[in-house]
Amino acid sequence: MKRGFSTKREAQEWENNFLLTKASSMDMTFEDFFEVYKADVKPKLKENTWASKEYIVRDKLLPYFGKVKMIDVQARDIIKWQNMMRSLKDSAGNPYAVTYLKTIQSQLSCIFNHAVRFYDLPANPVRKAESQVEEMLFWTKEEYLQFIPTMANKPYSYMAFEMLYWCGIRLGELRALTPSDFDFENKIVSITKSYQKIKGRDVITKPKTKKSIRVVIMPEMVAQEMEDFINGLYGIEPDTRIFNISKSYLHHEMDRGVKESGVKRIRIHDLRHSDIVNIKYLGFGFYFDSRAHQYKAKPHTKSVAKFKKRMKELTCRSWGVSNSHKVEKLNQLIRGWVNYFKIGSMRTLCKELDSRIRFRLRMCIWKQWKTLQNRAKNLMKLGISKKFAWSIAYYGAHIARVCQGGAMNMAVTKGRLTQFGVVSMLDYYTERCVVC
Repeated sequence: MKRGFSTKREAQEWENNFLLTKASSMDMTFEDFFEVYKADVKPKLKENTWASKEYIVRDKLLPYFGKVKMIDVQARDIIKWQNMMRSLKDSAGNPYAVTYLKTIQSQLSCIFNHAVRFYDLPANPVRKAESQVEEMLFWTKEEYLQFIPTMANKPYSYMAFEMLYWCGIRLGELRALTPSDFDFENKIVSITKSYQKIKGRDVITKPKTKKSIRVVIMPEMVAQEMEDFINGLYGIEPDTRIFNISKSYLHHEMDRGVKESGVKRIRIHDLRHSDIVNIKYLGFGFYFDSRAHQYKAKPHTKSVAKFKKRMKELTCRSWGVSNSHKVEKLNQLIRGWVNYFKIGSMRTLCKELDSRIRFRLRMCIWKQWKTLQNRAKNLMKLGISKKFAWSIAYYGAHIARVCQGGAMNMAVTKGRLTQFGVVSMLDYYTERCVVC
């Protein structure tokens, strides 16, 4: 039992928060829910990942949202918080970078997503609030070749940037490399671990994701340079880390090289993103498949955005046509889009778009039912219990909330939508794709 409260009111407040936490009610404060989130998520994450997440939450989120109830946080509150964050300055007196603001907002969204998925919060307010997204900067091959001669007088810096750019590895993966990871005969390097320094301790972990455990083919020139570099290191053992350098050292070297060469400053992490990933050709974009060790095509982000815009027009609730007409037009869009992009890799994208299409169609159906009695009657026809159907029917104006999960998902299932004539984007792509 907790003791030491200065007033009775303080003790009762703590008791109420404790009981709400135990019941996992969304009437609890953001601060209390973060403790629930911590208990659920922390065991699954790497130590350095959780340390970064917890710092952002305690420094940037709890001071603003800590005492607010989870259920009371609205999109307008998120917008006010965004504006407040944009007005803050760092230690050097500069505004926070847009990429950093996006990182902070992502952590806030993660907490609300967790509440939506596992604790029945109706919706994530962060999704409704728009935020600025800065385009990722990258170097072209010409810019990199202009930059790298400035590192020629420092072998460690030179080889670090060569590995980061040509092999597309992360900084933590670079710092964890040992001579035993290299196979110079086949010109490959095995990426199996990542290095971080946490509170003065050297910590070796697995790479960021399962797919990050991979074998990377090195360009012949880089393989030769790396072999000569390792052979020149005195007394190095097969399991000794090659790049015993700090993040701040590489940032300093990046600043020095940019100043001398005149190229634009980018993040060290962005060295791993080749300029080819930003090319748009006939609607296609490209990405590097680390398992197949080659670049592959996929629909460009602008092409996906155009599809989403058209899909929203065809599933607009205020469009005064029948749902069957909407489905007919939507099927034409899906078939045409998939047939055009079938040479690309987009299985995950199709799954995501399928889910979005079904959600919007459910909203059209809900609005078509119009009256309270019709909603309850139709839900019961589709297998929902009488009590549950009537309780949901009273949510008439909250269309998105009703259709995000629960009764409408159980009533208007994927199977029923298929019977109604809706083409599944994922199933159609699986039939037609040429890269499966």
